[in-house]
Amino acid sequence: MSLIMFDVDHFRKINDTHGHIAGDYVLRRLAFLLNDKIRKEERFSRYGGEEFVIVMPESAVDRAHTFAEKAREVVMASEFVFGGQDIPVTISLGVGEMVATHFTAVDFLQSIDQALYAAKRGGRNRVERD
Repeated sequence: MSLIMFDVDHFRKINDTHGHIAGDYVLRRLAFLLNDKIRKEERFSRYGGEEFVIVMPESAVDRAHTFAEKAREVVMASEFVFGGQDIPVTISLGVGEMVATHFTAVDFLQSIDQALYAAKRGGRNRVERD
């Protein structure tokens, strides 16, 4: 099983510049764009704030990484227009696979969360693996 965790780059700036209603629009549009791309056995969910996860059962990390790159490209290429204003949106993603060293679900999530933060530290709008 693999998992992708991602969040919207500079989401606070979107809310501060365009307002919280615009921020909500960005989250809804993002979910619409990506929910359509997953397989029926996969799960796409909001994890908290502007963070999302995609659970990919029976998928190796290579497939998850490929999907994450495509998701990043889809978001970057999409228009987010609210109130007549274009809102540039990118996402940073962390990808990982359940392995024997993950003794608990928390271990698994923490390793992917670390990959997500590595993507953010690395310049955002990128994918990192655990």
